[in-house]
Amino acid sequence: MKKLVILLVIAIVITSMIATFSLTGCKETEKELVEEKTDGALEEKEEEVEKDGRELTEAEKAIEDGKKYAGTTIKVILSTDAALSGTKTATEEFEKLTGITVELNEVGWDVLANQVPTVLASGIYEFDVMDIWEELINTYGLSGGLVDLSGYMENEIKDVVPALMVSPKVGDSIYAFPYLPSWQIMFYNKELFKEAGLDPEVYPKSIDEFKEFIVKLNRDTDNDGVIDQYAYVADWTTESGIHVFYQFQKAFGGEKFEVVNNEVKMLFDDAETIKAINFMAELYNDGLVDPGILTESQWDVTTLFNNGVIAFMQMWDMYAGFLDEETLANTGFFPFPGIAEGVSASAGGHEFLGIPDTSPNQEAAMAYVKYICSKENLKKRSIEEYASPAYVDHYSDPEIKEAIPWLDVINIARQNEIILYPPIINAVELYNYAIVEVHKVIMGDITAEEAAKNIQDEADSGHYSTIEEVIDKYDAYRK
Repeated sequence: MKKLVILLVIAIVITSMIATFSLTGCKETEKELVEEKTDGALEEKEEEVEKDGRELTEAEKAIEDGKKYAGTTIKVILSTDAALSGTKTATEEFEKLTGITVELNEVGWDVLANQVPTVLASGIYEFDVMDIWEELINTYGLSGGLVDLSGYMENEIKDVVPALMVSPKVGDSIYAFPYLPSWQIMFYNKELFKEAGLDPEVYPKSIDEFKEFIVKLNRDTDNDGVIDQYAYVADWTTESGIHVFYQFQKAFGGEKFEVVNNEVKMLFDDAETIKAINFMAELYNDGLVDPGILTESQWDVTTLFNNGVIAFMQMWDMYAGFLDEETLANTGFFPFPGIAEGVSASAGGHEFLGIPDTSPNQEAAMAYVKYICSKENLKKRSIEEYASPAYVDHYSDPEIKEAIPWLDVINIARQNEIILYPPIINAVELYNYAIVEVHKVIMGDITAEEAAKNIQDEADSGHYSTIEEVIDKYDAYRK
């Protein structure tokens, strides 16, 4: 009996040990499986973190920043030129991704040119983002009327075409970001070249050749001995004629101004300027250009070109985006020619996005500007709407080069850009005075020498003093 009990105890112990070892083994196996599964999950998580942890693009950063202000409403005003057709779509994307509501106001340039300065001068809140230009940046950047973007958009700023950052810069601050860079270039109608017996791929390389082409392309369609279809029409009015005049001045080797001892010296009474004025007068008085050139607006000029009436159009490059497909396919481009081949001139008329200091929604507005002006959005504008690039690397981007075959012409134009607004007060007032004097020469009322002296005397009158706070950027740019 005792022996039986002992054997039973031994059996129980052995069974217990087997059970324990089995349980331990199962637990070890389970542990291994859990560890294996966990390790896999961790590896998966690490890959996910690595993927999601990549550096965000500036457009993505703008969206993340914008989300913080979901529910906010911001008001934006742009010229229809600057907006083109794609801004509405990009704005809707920004709204959807951030939850910010954007009231987008697109107005004609004439309305914008009056409304924006008035709003800035009033110091009253009207808009959170405004379409502004060089003169306003000088004035309101200095007075603290615009928000400094230099810190928030430093990554974009370092990649922008340097010349485009001259105007927005005041001291160490950047008070606007380029949204519509535009330079004046020459458009020409290839079909009219063919009809005149000219090679449609050959354009004038010098100012003298330009005059020769005008003579060959002017037409007497009814054979009455009088030209009734002029080859070259531009806007020489008091508002825009000054831009054309400065291009003629530079074409003949002149300069608009120089900086001497930290003071701006306007240059009007030199031989080059006199030659430029005389050349414009000769085109007019020799009957080579339409007499209406002194009153025809840019709208008149673009309409004539769109309708195939004129061979040459001196215009902002952005107007390529407003040509229909057939007209665009028949259009060639070249830089405005100078006194010799390889010399050219262009006026730069850029539009920028700025945020007035009166905006109560500055952070949301900054996110909007950052998104709208991102490389992704501006590249899309270039490809789809022929907008000139603002970023340096976009000039070598294959997709943009394919979309804008005249990009090389724009590249030449931007390297020969005339600064429209030198750092002086009342610059526009001086411009108006100058072009009126040029008109007097064209109409035969005074000589080019008299006009040049009158303009120079006016410039030296003390009414147009230097804005010293922004002088350095212009001096550096010109050098």
